[in-house]
Amino acid sequence: MPEDFKQALDTIRYAIPS
Repeated sequence: MPEDFKQALDTIRYAIPS
């Protein structure tokens, strides 16, 4: 997958409490 997309997912996962 595109690196930008991967970075976006990482940012979202960091922002959303798990």
